[in-house]
Amino acid sequence: DKELKKHSLQAILLGVVQIIVAVILAFIPFIGFLGGIINFLIWVYGLYVGYEAYSGRVACFSLCL
Repeated sequence: DKELKKHSLQAILLGVVQIIVAVILAFIPFIGFLGGIINFLIWVYGLYVGYEAYSGRVACFSLCL
């Protein structure tokens, strides 16, 4: 199914972005704690997009594929 592949790719890319942000911010002194906040916000965004997809709507900001 084309939609399933699209959502799978979005989930994988979101996870990769989350890991990259965490690793980069972990090495920066005094602002490393922002990594946790940013990762939480990315997680909330993933929940929102998943809910919208489950509801049959398209949640699209600037990362639509």
